[in-house]
Amino acid sequence: MTRIRVLLTGGLVTDDDRIQEVPTLGAKVKVARGNGYEHFTYSGRSQDVDGSTVPVFHWCDRTKLAE
Repeated sequence: MTRIRVLLTGGLVTDDDRIQEVPTLGAKVKVARGNGYEHFTYSGRSQDVDGSTVPVFHWCDRTKLAE
């Protein structure tokens, strides 16, 4: 299955987490951070990264881990 390389913006992600791969642009990205998860959705924009144009996913929500 082909995966799409995307750029994450906003939220509490590090530079190491900024580039992710998703199966579709409709997928939500979830990144573990501290005691929860940062959630990202497709913004409809694209941006140049390392000579390639990639879709931009923007931060939309944070959830905490269940105790």
